[in-house]
Amino acid sequence: MKHSYKTKFAAILILSAMLASGCTTNAASNTTTAADGTATEATETTTVNASEANAKLASLKIKDLVEYDADDTTVDWSAGDSTVIKLNGTDATVTGAGAKSGGGDVTISSAGTYVISGKLQGGSIVVNAGKDDVVRLVLNGAQIASSDSPAIQVKQAGKTVLTLPEGTQNTLSDGTKYADTSDEAPTAALFSQDDLTINGTGQLTVQGNYKDGITSKDDLKIVSGTLSVNAADDGIVGRDLAAVKAGTINVNAGGDGFKTTYDGDKTDKGYLLIEDGTFHVESGSDGFQAAASLLIAGGTYDVVTGGGSANAEPHEEEMPMQRPDFGGQSGADGQGGESGAQGTDSGTAADSVNGTSASASAKDSASQVKDDTAASTNSSSGTDADATQTEDEESESTSSKGLKAEAGIAVSGGTFTIDSADDTVHSNGSILVSGGQLDLATGDDGIHGDVSIVISGGKVNIKNSYEGIEAADISIAGGEVNVVASDDGVNASDGSGSSEGPGGMFGGQPPAGMPGQAPDQAAGSQGETGDQAQSGTSAQTGSSSSSGTGSAQSDAQANAGSQAAQSGSADQNGAQQRPDGQGMPGGPGGSAGTAQLTISGGYLTVNAQGDGLDANGSITMTGGTAIVNGPTSGGNGALDYDGTFEQSGGLLVAAGSAGMAQAPSESSSQRSVLMTFPSTLKAGTLVTLADSAGTPVLSFAPAKDIQTIVISTPDLKSGETYAFYTGGTSTGTLKDGLYTSGKLTAGTKVVSFKLGDTVTYVNESGVTTGGGGFGGGFGGGRGPGGRGGANGSGSGASSQSGASGTSGSTSGNSSGSASGSGTSSTGQSGTSGSGSSDNAATGTSSI
Repeated sequence: MKHSYKTKFAAILILSAMLASGCTTNAASNTTTAADGTATEATETTTVNASEANAKLASLKIKDLVEYDADDTTVDWSAGDSTVIKLNGTDATVTGAGAKSGGGDVTISSAGTYVISGKLQGGSIVVNAGKDDVVRLVLNGAQIASSDSPAIQVKQAGKTVLTLPEGTQNTLSDGTKYADTSDEAPTAALFSQDDLTINGTGQLTVQGNYKDGITSKDDLKIVSGTLSVNAADDGIVGRDLAAVKAGTINVNAGGDGFKTTYDGDKTDKGYLLIEDGTFHVESGSDGFQAAASLLIAGGTYDVVTGGGSANAEPHEEEMPMQRPDFGGQSGADGQGGESGAQGTDSGTAADSVNGTSASASAKDSASQVKDDTAASTNSSSGTDADATQTEDEESESTSSKGLKAEAGIAVSGGTFTIDSADDTVHSNGSILVSGGQLDLATGDDGIHGDVSIVISGGKVNIKNSYEGIEAADISIAGGEVNVVASDDGVNASDGSGSSEGPGGMFGGQPPAGMPGQAPDQAAGSQGETGDQAQSGTSAQTGSSSSSGTGSAQSDAQANAGSQAAQSGSADQNGAQQRPDGQGMPGGPGGSAGTAQLTISGGYLTVNAQGDGLDANGSITMTGGTAIVNGPTSGGNGALDYDGTFEQSGGLLVAAGSAGMAQAPSESSSQRSVLMTFPSTLKAGTLVTLADSAGTPVLSFAPAKDIQTIVISTPDLKSGETYAFYTGGTSTGTLKDGLYTSGKLTAGTKVVSFKLGDTVTYVNESGVTTGGGGFGGGFGGGRGPGGRGGANGSGSGASSQSGASGTSGSTSGNSSGSASGSGTSSTGQSGTSGSGSSDNAATGTSSI
């Protein structure tokens, strides 16, 4: 997904300040509610528009859009019934009526059949007949090379049929400059102002040195034959229609390979229709381009555009980001984060214990990002708008797509090998794939539809891409789809996404499955010392009182870096109380996008460095199989959605990093489990979910390093006991890393647990409370951070750096001063009464 890192970084800073000051308002809540309502209406509208577009495209049939009459299909001829034209170097001999030779050119002025053979150098064949006349040109071993015009030019005729007799070889070429340079001048070596049909079983080689190879300004039909076209610009062009019934067509073009160019207001023109044939196309720009819709029923296609995917323009790298790691790994005890460097808080603490407030710099690097270099997951409307603008402003010369259409693309058959610098399959409307086999390599999107994509059959193999499949509405209902992507695998994006403010940054339904539970400690116990292991902000999960004297306050909250990690609601004394084991809410103001991803059947695998299944809106899964090898970076997730993920059927396995891990929504009717491992598992390490008898539900060997896995299958039963194992071997049948049967041997049990009613979140300690908020619950983790005592009171410097990792509550009035100025890696002291903590600054704390 394409994002604006500036917007995101600003969102983090703003949200940190908001959290530090505890700013939650009814107005914000009302705004969110209104936004959600708007998003719901927009989602319904998007769905309706996509459904209408899909239905319209599905209703188009090639047989209804093109007719091959007797003139188009007849290849028989006889010399006795024809006018014979013998080419003799610089002139020609004409035997019969309807044609004459002069000035090196041959002009045909009436209907009939004309048999042309021999060689003509510097001249051309010109057809200028009646507007309803059918003219048949039989190229019986003809070589025509014009110097300043088309080799064959049809100025007027009802229809011109070019027949290639069996066994013949024919060539047409033009010069690099034309004598006629008017707006209506011809542009191709074989050029027709009216309908043009090519049939027969012979061969025709066309060399378009000026611009195009073959062009019809009306309908172009290729019934059969072997065509080889080399063109400085476009290879084969039909304006109102281009249709291929069969044949072998080779195109090498500096511009587009095969295209229609209709630009009028009639809805029945501009189609590119292919029933069958063998195509080899190398083009500088698009391979196949339709001004209306592109319909393909069969054929074999070998297409390279723009030099191929290896020649693609590099994508602009986004700012290295990951979600603020408030809590590191999930943990049952709410301990501090496991990894991350100590942050630096440049806020200035109060220098008086008597209430003197000091201003603080807003340079709180505790909210800065370290380690992983991945962008965040929810989209930015501003960024998507930029992307849309770029697409709209894209000139023809910069478009190097494989299959491209203005209205829609429907593929019901055929074998495709496409390697493109730009999208391999792209429609400004909808795309339907119901059959065929597509092997795609792209420097951008594998399959992109501005409105919708429906895959109901066939086999789609996207070998490499930036984003695999992208549209506002995506439906996978059948077939087999395999995606490899350097960014998002399957991306449902409507161009608006979530609000990218404090709420939209991680808004909607926040990433879940990273909760931490409050420690089970006696009130007033001394906090344990722990290393400051958080990367960025503090991992405090307890609540702290902000009442009392001597509290330090500033315009930008000097302790924003540490207080940003505290969650819950403030009590009467200002303490923020986090519900036991739960993360922070997703943030104010976030609204879900309107895009939709639906999986109702078929077989889908994704290997993505960005998000695996990504929806700027919602995901619905009712059937089929989805196997996701997600990212290794913490800023993306195997699953990423900002609306809901409703699952009622199908098999889902999604493995990836822990930073943005999500599971299906709690409202799903099918049960699922999200397991977070205590440390990263290496690629290929077998992960097994087994029932209480030790029988595997499934085993999965991920393609990359992982730390979380989501499993959902109709076989899971609530209330039953299951266990996760790592390592070992499986005797089952392997496909795409998934073993769906067999026995596990030599596996190591990590945890056993009882499955809940909907989504069960598990780590090595057992079931944790779901619904982690801002990237997961705060304080959830295995790190050695300190545990805070309950009901104690503490005071200390406001400028804490990194994460001290406290949890529990420290409500009470803080009235003492922190007299120490040394450094400490301990959690806040939780002793009963007033305690001091030597943090990295002096002064009094409002924590």
